[in-house]
Amino acid sequence: MILVLGLPDYRGILPPYPYLYIGVLFAVLITYSMLKYNFLSDENDQYATLFNLNSSATLIFNDMWKLEKANQAALLRFPDNTKEFFALFHASTNDEQLVNIKNQLEQGKSVHSIVYHMKTDNLSAYFKLDGKRFIKNRSISYYLICRDVTEKQLADDRLKYLAYHDTLTGVANRASFVQLTEKYIADNPTHTAYFGLLDLDYFKEINDIHGHIIGDEVLIHTAKIVRELVAESGHVGRLGGDEFVFAVSDNKRFTNAQQLMDSVHHAFRNQPFIFRNVFIEVKLSIGCSEYPLEGTTYDELYTLADQRMYLEKRTRAKSM
Repeated sequence: MILVLGLPDYRGILPPYPYLYIGVLFAVLITYSMLKYNFLSDENDQYATLFNLNSSATLIFNDMWKLEKANQAALLRFPDNTKEFFALFHASTNDEQLVNIKNQLEQGKSVHSIVYHMKTDNLSAYFKLDGKRFIKNRSISYYLICRDVTEKQLADDRLKYLAYHDTLTGVANRASFVQLTEKYIADNPTHTAYFGLLDLDYFKEINDIHGHIIGDEVLIHTAKIVRELVAESGHVGRLGGDEFVFAVSDNKRFTNAQQLMDSVHHAFRNQPFIFRNVFIEVKLSIGCSEYPLEGTTYDELYTLADQRMYLEKRTRAKSM
């Protein structure tokens, strides 16, 4: 062993069996290095490091749903120092979605990618929540990860809005209006409703004389008036250009199609278009059909309303 360690045997100078002392010294040096440079951290240290380095807000609640621990990202995201589960999300204790999440975790079920909308007076944020129940120090705890997906959610909402709405006027686009009308027909096989088609007269002249900016404002003005008239009893769409379509299910306010058409004309006479000192009397032609008396499909109602609209347009042109 002395030859292996390369240690001469200085008899009388070194104590017997010197390699034992070398082993002790080696063990001390290894222990010192481990402590100083953290070669082998224990599992608690490893998990604590992962917890704090997570870029998503990470929260741990105890069995009473009081916040026990939050990582740095959570402290930045929820800076008001509240410790209660519902208060943390600025929600009431009867918030249905949070109650469901809480109940699911208490039953030992995990939650995955649940989008929660947190609303306050000056804040609207979306979080994607993942959570799990676990045992910590022989007590039940709940682990929740909150990822802020507000930017993505708003982008998705914008895309969804554009898919169903006319970008200029904000009313339904053609595909959306057809879908809404067909759903109403399927859900209300006997309830009377009115289908209306509206076309602006001399809209090309408005664009030619005043420019397309004024023309766009006239379209926005038109959509606003029809939407106010229809209110909550129906829906409004733009088919393209200066052609609008609307459906109304309020047969108490409108007892027949002619009364509805008269109401639309009256609304436009009472609300003239004025924009940047430009005054334009918006004139229009309307045709209406009655559901289910005169048609039970979108195409039947549209065709009849279209015929009546062009009849009114031709009649007015002859009288001028």
